[in-house]
Amino acid sequence: MKRILIVDDEESILMVLKKSLTLLGEDYQVDTATSGEEAINHLHQSNFDLVITDYLMAGLDGLELMAEVRVLQPNARIIMVSAYGTDELETEANGLQVYRYIEKPIEIDKFRRVVQEALGGDSQLISPANQTAEPAQLPFEHIDLLLQLQQEVSARCVLVADKAGHILAQTGDLNELKTDVLTKSLTEGFDKLLQAGCTIDNDFEAVNLAYRESKLHNLYAVSVGQDFLLVLVIDRGDYSNRLGTVWFYARQTGVALKKHLIASDSRPYKKSSK
Repeated sequence: MKRILIVDDEESILMVLKKSLTLLGEDYQVDTATSGEEAINHLHQSNFDLVITDYLMAGLDGLELMAEVRVLQPNARIIMVSAYGTDELETEANGLQVYRYIEKPIEIDKFRRVVQEALGGDSQLISPANQTAEPAQLPFEHIDLLLQLQQEVSARCVLVADKAGHILAQTGDLNELKTDVLTKSLTEGFDKLLQAGCTIDNDFEAVNLAYRESKLHNLYAVSVGQDFLLVLVIDRGDYSNRLGTVWFYARQTGVALKKHLIASDSRPYKKSSK
């Protein structure tokens, strides 16, 4: 069992990085810490093969944490991540025997390859098909939008899928949900809804909504342009949000996602031409 500790004071980034390593297999155990101080507590309690730390954090920064790692667990390899890379910072990191220095924004495929190489694993374990389906394909700011929406409507989980049904980002509890079947079925249904609507007014950019109510869960889906879908699952209960409230927040999030996914040149998926 290879043990990995990821340290970053942004919980959304921690979630994305941890999730991106799940394809490495069951032989890897990933722990997280939201501060250098919490990371040191982990280091006192367990041995780690690899420590991945952000540089700029409140309290103990990445360099200070790396120095502690060298004292507490000198055999652990270290990967340092920073959005504020400089030659001086890289030199200091190298002085603490950092295995690799990665600049933000992180390319997830590259990140996983570096982790596998650091642990002596096969960097070809992740197939191209799995890379497409991996939730971490969306940049971190998109994950923040989903986390905010999940909190606003008290959703069990929120996810974004592309037209092929591949999940690009997700938050919350997806246990026991057949997400691949769910997203594929929804995208196929929305294609038919889009075609039906265009027979009326030929508006390919209209917002399409779908809703299903059952005894246990409410399912919501909102189109994000022509190529993406926002999906919410909310457990039913006495205090579940009303339909109109959920649609309001879901539509707002859909508009924000559309702006990033379709209008931005840095988006991971280009809008298909029609």
